[in-house]
Amino acid sequence: AGLADRSYADNLGFSLALEKPGVSLVLMGGDIASAAWDAAVQNGTPVEIRGQQGYVFSPPSGVSLHWVENGNYYLASALGMNMEEVLALLAKLEIVKQTDFQTRLAP
Repeated sequence: AGLADRSYADNLGFSLALEKPGVSLVLMGGDIASAAWDAAVQNGTPVEIRGQQGYVFSPPSGVSLHWVENGNYYLASALGMNMEEVLALLAKLEIVKQTDFQTRLAP
């Protein structure tokens, strides 16, 4: 499956799948990311993400980060990356309009 097959954006949220050999990252926002928020607050370790209070889980196989930015819920789940690498990548991302995201995914 290609990048566009695992990535989408609609009125409820988005998912962006990125990968290279040995490394994968899925970034989600909106309703799908909000579903895990309560568990993150209760069980995660507090950490600053993109200047916001967030929470991290670090199981042996990867890392999962949860935060709220501009009133939107976000979740980043990575395999083959540590927390510092994911935080550095997240810091470089820009927020784009839904239509721009959909255009970028188009073949």
